Amino acid sequence: MGEDRPTGPTGQRYGFGTIILHWLTALLVVTNFALAQTWRFMPSHSPQQGSLKHLHISFGVMLAAVLSVRIVWRLTHRHRFPDTAGRLAGVAARTVHFLFYGLLVAMVLTGLGKRWIPGRPVVVFGLPIPPPFAFDPSWRPYANDVHHYLAWTIIILSSLHTVAALLHHYGRRDGVLRRMLPGRRRKAFVAVHNLRL
Repeated sequence: MGEDRPTGPTGQRYGFGTIILHWLTALLVVTNFALAQTWRFMPSHSPQQGSLKHLHISFGVMLAAVLSVRIVWRLTHRHRFPDTAGRLAGVAARTVHFLFYGLLVAMVLTGLGKRWIPGRPVVVFGLPIPPPFAFDPSWRPYANDVHHYLAWTIIILSSLHTVAALLHHYGRRDGVLRRMLPGRRRKAFVAVHNLRL
């Protein structure tokens, strides 16, 4: 098992791979949610709506790939930081973290199911991916509903996650948010000062 070595002069940042995968996941989730909300205001079955739906599907498959890499990365790269907000808060943070993984996996699977259940291929930037096996067509309404509510649940939890990160950064000033930001090296005297504390 590898170790995701913290970076930065104080050793209090996640490794580059973890940071990239985190923000790429966030970007794809927010982009796909925005696309789904935008096409609702367009005429049904219009070319513009169809284009946004094709992008949504393609980005969804990209999210599936990033999520797969991220899960493998998480299992093979350790990163440990002291719990700055206490043990209970640390347990809660890890629980929410794993909840996010479960919700994202479920959202990806139901998104694929929306296409595959009726027997249609998942088209990724023009490349069709056929259903791996036959599904019961009666499952599609359930896939639609679950996908919809999962998306909203993830967005709400992500918003709360963002608020918590900002409270840590501006309220507690404990450097939790900075761990997931690609930072520049500070000046040498700052690093020496931190080592003396």
